[in-house]
Amino acid sequence: RRSVAICNTVGRAQALFEALRRDATPGTQVRLLHSRFLRQDRESSENWLRREFAKDKDDYTVESAILVATQVVEVGLDITSQVLHTELAPAASVIQRAGRCARREGETGDVYVYRLPLNRLGNPNYAPYFKEQKEICEKTWETLVGRSGESFDFAAELRVVNEAHG
Repeated sequence: RRSVAICNTVGRAQALFEALRRDATPGTQVRLLHSRFLRQDRESSENWLRREFAKDKDDYTVESAILVATQVVEVGLDITSQVLHTELAPAASVIQRAGRCARREGETGDVYVYRLPLNRLGNPNYAPYFKEQKEICEKTWETLVGRSGESFDFAAELRVVNEAHG
């Protein structure tokens, strides 16, 4: 299987990557991608992604793959997965991220959106989203909770974005 996990900060992505790499079952390759990679290393990771999360499953070289990433995968990478896990973000970002799951005709997949971790004061850690984006994140959560388990088409995606951002 192919899974993608998206964190809102590099630090949280690195921590999740380390935990998954340590606990992954044999045959599962775990990779990390974020904005702090050197150009050469990022290109190498993106090439791996294009092969292991590609349309042509005959090109896969590993049985199972997990990508842990930040917002860098929201646009510009034509990859697909069966499962996508993401931290809460503004609705437009969540929809962009969800576009990396079941991207091809005939594919099905599941998207899971998680509440944000708490900071030392016990409040949600919205980083890198601040000010009005924090409010949009909460509206996104409220909108998504009401649609849990639904299949999304383009019209449903627009409604979610309009409710959260409107």
